[in-house]
Amino acid sequence: MQIQLPSDAASRDPQHVEQIRTEVETATNFHPERISAWSETADALYSPIDREAEEFLEAALAVERRLRDRTSKAISETELIRRATRSIVTTDGAAWKETYPQIERLTLLGLSSFSAPHTDLVHGLLETTAIEIHVHFRSGTGEYLTSRVRDLLSVADPGLEVFE
Repeated sequence: MQIQLPSDAASRDPQHVEQIRTEVETATNFHPERISAWSETADALYSPIDREAEEFLEAALAVERRLRDRTSKAISETELIRRATRSIVTTDGAAWKETYPQIERLTLLGLSSFSAPHTDLVHGLLETTAIEIHVHFRSGTGEYLTSRVRDLLSVADPGLEVFE
């Protein structure tokens, strides 16, 4: 199976391919709702940007599938976060409580963005535990991100993947 790379990615440079996969993972966490939103947004864009956005998404999904076919181990640190999120959610917080019984507060400091994987982890913890969570954004992006937190946390089934 050959992976179709976006038209601007003439090179099969592994760093470029991984950058595409990582950027899509960061934005979507491979969650079905976010993948769908990406596609819907891409469809609404003008040509050639619409096609390029869809090509990036399809390339990232194809690379992720190929990597998963090769190993059952986590292929990125982000996948570890996603797996932890799923574990927390499916055990109704028991996985977190058993692993970190003394932790009462989680603090994320100096964020200039709020990635989908971290959003899902926070969402899963808020839904299933009594842990206190503090998120501190950087001054340049903080106001905007603060206004978006409710929408970012509205995705159903945090940690769910389009591959399931």
